[in-house]
Amino acid sequence: MAAGLVVGDEAELELMIDETPREIELAPELKQAFKAEPELAKRFEGLSFSRRRELADPISAAKRSETRAARVEKALTRLRELG
Repeated sequence: MAAGLVVGDEAELELMIDETPREIELAPELKQAFKAEPELAKRFEGLSFSRRRELADPISAAKRSETRAARVEKALTRLRELG
């Protein structure tokens, strides 16, 4: 009832297409890894936006360089498994 409607009520909706490009800012470590393995970069770019975020965001969120390195390797392993 958040909108003041109950089951059976009619409502008007307006839908809009969001055409804003969906881009992800990659961590420098992941960019470097993709330079070393361009095939994995191609696989990464072929994934859906949500899947790319799933792989890239944990790397960017890590504070310690050791954690970032481990997460980069984990992401690369997952991309290799897609091949």
